[in-house]
Amino acid sequence: MGYYNPILKRGIDRFLADCAVNEIDGIILPDLPYDEGKEFCNKAKQLGISPILLVAPNTSNKRIEEISNLSNDLIYAVSILGITGNDLGSKKELIKYLDRVKANSSCPFIVGFGIKSNDDVKWFNKYSNGAVVGSHILNHINADEDYVLKANEIINSLSKSS
Repeated sequence: MGYYNPILKRGIDRFLADCAVNEIDGIILPDLPYDEGKEFCNKAKQLGISPILLVAPNTSNKRIEEISNLSNDLIYAVSILGITGNDLGSKKELIKYLDRVKANSSCPFIVGFGIKSNDDVKWFNKYSNGAVVGSHILNHINADEDYVLKANEIINSLSKSS
């Protein structure tokens, strides 16, 4: 996950070649607009790298369809209008939104932003193909500890089935 400007500075072809050599499977670029991202996405797919594009609650049905067709493998449904780490909104509205994504997407989708607990993960997994937990993990890692071990502990607590 990163931003598009450093990629443009490095050069799309060079960046994607480096990704392929380093066995990167997918790339999430939150600031890559659909219309400007077609060339990048097509080049990435030619190298076996999945461009994972974002949709949001205010994304139209037609645009969800277009984005899922361009991504092809997976899209990232942002659960809220706002920034990562914010609280989730109404579950009723989220269900309507996620049902819209499912109905208009030609590929699987994962949901992220505001997911902080095992209950959140289980709830989102009922309505999507997976849940993304990022800020919660980063907020619980201290600089003086083994961050890989701590991240694994958090992930295990979020993924437990009971």
